[in-house]
Amino acid sequence: MPDGSTLSIPVNVLTGSRRHPRLLAVAGQHGDEQEGPAAIISLWERLQPSSMHGSVVMVPVLNPPAFQAVRRTGHEDGLDINRIFPGRPDGTITERLADALCRQLAPESDLILSMHGWSAGYLVEPYVEFPRSGPVAEASERAARAFGLKFVNPLEAGPGRLLTEASRMGIPVIEVEIGGQATTLTDRRALYEAGTLNLLKHMTILGGRSVRHVEPQAIERVEMFAPSGGLLRAEREIGARVRKGDLVATIYDLNLRKIDSVVAPATGVVGVLRLAASVLPGQLVATVFKPTEL
Repeated sequence: MPDGSTLSIPVNVLTGSRRHPRLLAVAGQHGDEQEGPAAIISLWERLQPSSMHGSVVMVPVLNPPAFQAVRRTGHEDGLDINRIFPGRPDGTITERLADALCRQLAPESDLILSMHGWSAGYLVEPYVEFPRSGPVAEASERAARAFGLKFVNPLEAGPGRLLTEASRMGIPVIEVEIGGQATTLTDRRALYEAGTLNLLKHMTILGGRSVRHVEPQAIERVEMFAPSGGLLRAEREIGARVRKGDLVATIYDLNLRKIDSVVAPATGVVGVLRLAASVLPGQLVATVFKPTEL
């Protein structure tokens, strides 16, 4: 650390009757996304090596400085760790954390589960991202569907994302988004736990059949940004169905005059919604999950 103290990544391992297949479950990349770290507690207490035919490597908090600050990024360098993979061994704090994951933890993994939520101020309709193309796209898609959420999002993630780097390394990968508001709630933790158990059954680390209540819908995310800043009032609930042109949010100035409207750019479901009352120009207001074909 800048003050000369040391920093470590917590790594917790459960090994069953054999070492592979191996799942690497990584949470706490962003410090204000709380559901992944909390779900790992439940999974750690629930899983028993005697019933496992493989191994699970759990990282409840990859980015301790951001987690301690309850911020998307740490104070030391302000870098978003999920935009700078594979990192650098001689870089800043966040770059070294990214490098440690890619060089010391990811190799030999048969699947990476990247556990996210949405940041403070937002709530998300749970969904799973996976690489749209590349050498691990097919295996990643199967894993995304096996997780058991309602929506899956094939994605060309671009440089710096763990999805992209894992794919380059030849490791199937999915990124799950559950929760938001920098909080953790029982029902969301349970959703993460159930999905991860489905994934372990899909990988044959656990026996039994996955529990899936719906066939996942592939979606494209279409974002809406604030044309001006002020007081934001959401006019739709998370998960609500909207048609193109429907009013999603209204922006007022501090004298309570209506200054702008934010309308749906596509037909679909409100998948991400800003619930904070403040909004800045250009800030994300909401996202429509638009149905698409794989």
